[in-house]
Amino acid sequence: MDILDIKKEFLKEFDKIDKPEIILSLRNFLNELKEKEINSSDWEQFAGIWSDKEANEILSTIEDCEKIDLKEW
Repeated sequence: MDILDIKKEFLKEFDKIDKPEIILSLRNFLNELKEKEINSSDWEQFAGIWSDKEANEILSTIEDCEKIDLKEW
């Protein structure tokens, strides 16, 4: 089922609802989902800040820090 069919099906069901509290709840739920979607993509604002060379240096540093020397324990 493609997205257009899903929307049509949802709208048919939505049109049958006759209780305002259900419609308001659905609206609030959709607003919360949209807000989460916006917040979840906040990391994208940082994309491209580091060059590939800088990113590889950071990755190398992280990998070095993760090595455990059993003799030190």
